[in-house]
Amino acid sequence: MTTFSSEASPQTQRMNRLRVDILWLLMVATAVCYGALAILSKSFAYKIDSEDRPTLIMLSLFLLA
Repeated sequence: MTTFSSEASPQTQRMNRLRVDILWLLMVATAVCYGALAILSKSFAYKIDSEDRPTLIMLSLFLLA
């Protein structure tokens, strides 16, 4: 029968910390992109017509990528 230790190995702990750091960076980057998109959409709000909506959608997708 195999017994498992309740503590993870140092390498596993390091990998878990790295995953958490990457997730935090992704969340911050997403927030920055949404903020930039909000600022751009407000500053260009007077120029946006129905013809420009695809451009705005492509800009938002580019900022999120």
